[in-house]
Amino acid sequence: MTSTSNKDKMNEKAQKLLSDIEIYELEDEERKSQQKQQHQLVPRRKQKKASVFFTLPTKCCYIFLAASNACIEPFLNVFLVSTGLTIGQSALISGIRILASLICRPCWYSLCTQKIRRKNTIFWCMCIIAAGLTFPMPWIADESKNVTLQECVPMKKFRPANNMIQTNPCSNGTSHNVLFFVMLSVNIASSVFTSALPLQLDVAANDVFTSTKYDINLHSQQMYDGIGQSIGALAAGSVAQQYKENYRGVFSVYLPMVGTLAVASVFLFYQVRSVPFVRQKHISCTQSAQGLGIMLKNMNIIIMMITIVVVGVADGINRYFLLLYMQNIEATKIQMGLSLAVSGLTSFLMMKFQRNNLEISRDNTSALTCLCTFCYALTLFFMSAITNPWLVLPVQLLYGIGHGIFWSAVQDYFQKQTKNKILTSLNQFIQILKENVGFIIANIIGGVLYSNDKSSFLFQVTSFFYFGFTIMLVLLSLVCYVYRKCTKQRKGRINNNKDKRIQDGPKLMVTDLE
Repeated sequence: MTSTSNKDKMNEKAQKLLSDIEIYELEDEERKSQQKQQHQLVPRRKQKKASVFFTLPTKCCYIFLAASNACIEPFLNVFLVSTGLTIGQSALISGIRILASLICRPCWYSLCTQKIRRKNTIFWCMCIIAAGLTFPMPWIADESKNVTLQECVPMKKFRPANNMIQTNPCSNGTSHNVLFFVMLSVNIASSVFTSALPLQLDVAANDVFTSTKYDINLHSQQMYDGIGQSIGALAAGSVAQQYKENYRGVFSVYLPMVGTLAVASVFLFYQVRSVPFVRQKHISCTQSAQGLGIMLKNMNIIIMMITIVVVGVADGINRYFLLLYMQNIEATKIQMGLSLAVSGLTSFLMMKFQRNNLEISRDNTSALTCLCTFCYALTLFFMSAITNPWLVLPVQLLYGIGHGIFWSAVQDYFQKQTKNKILTSLNQFIQILKENVGFIIANIIGGVLYSNDKSSFLFQVTSFFYFGFTIMLVLLSLVCYVYRKCTKQRKGRINNNKDKRIQDGPKLMVTDLE
């Protein structure tokens, strides 16, 4: 009897413990739900204010990073042509510069995802090296022009008084190949270190945002690149107008932009150290490659990737050859900077509007991509017919609308299609397709088709291509829409037939009843 009574007491104690644990779990869930409700009951204005102050370092970093890039990349071909190089050589230097950053990108990404304590010091070192290699480009170009080499020129035959034929085999001359190779090596070295800056910012910002109670996305902060582009382009154009020699003002604006970026990064990396959840394990490159490989089995995603490359080519043509064309139509440097500022600010406003007012679905994405390519085709077509520099501003307004619509739709579409673990690597893959592959193809096409005599020929050819690509996208989206409708109807019919069979049940024969 004593043993059974002890067992009953033990069972009662165990049941009480289990009931207490269940009650505690229920109370914990209720407490969490109450916290969520209290957070939701807080007015949206207060939530927005708190999130704005929390994301202010990230916004500043992306703004000044885009401003520093806007001082160099759009003005690079114009600067190289002003030093004495041909348009083909300047396009080749720009393309190889982008290719060097593409090769170094996986190495920098693997380094950024490692557990390293002093990431801020590494970022500062990258900023100092990038600024030290990029800022003195005009002075390096001037010094390399003065280099003289002993080179052989074609033999000059002349007849002196004694009728003896003599030759002058060699003479001192300046070689343009020296300037080309010097500028190529400087641009390759600077691109290696400048390509590491956006990767470090993306990884740091993603680590901070994954641990917050606010609903913050990395793309919502990257869209502030448009503001940075407008600030950097306006400052570079206005300062370059004061300098009469080969765009030195552009490089003088680049240095303070990189300095403010380094200062703003201190506050961002302080947030990284202060958040405890940041110590998460980043997925390896092989795991991200496997996830991307699984995604690429879907035909819709393959079409989207091809569209990203094609749109990236249009972005590259507008980025690297717009100012060359404006120089041919005798535009001032302030007008050049103002045109870039209009496109950057318009793209930011379109991204902001689309993020707040439009829900992205599969059908919306296909419609928005068609609209974007049509805007790009119209932009290139109008650019080929412009002779007044002030008319470039409304055309760049149209370009900014298409740019903002497309890239906002792409980011939201892939965010819904993928998991959060692969999202950072997917964003890097999209940037590779746009900023590396698309820009390299754009420099190849521009170097072949662009010339000072026929400056509008490049924009004419690419505008016709984008009109055709838009028609192809419209037809393809219609075919996919009809196919989806037909498959839904078939599935609905099959499900209705199954429901009828279940409701009717098996029919009994008279012989079975007997």
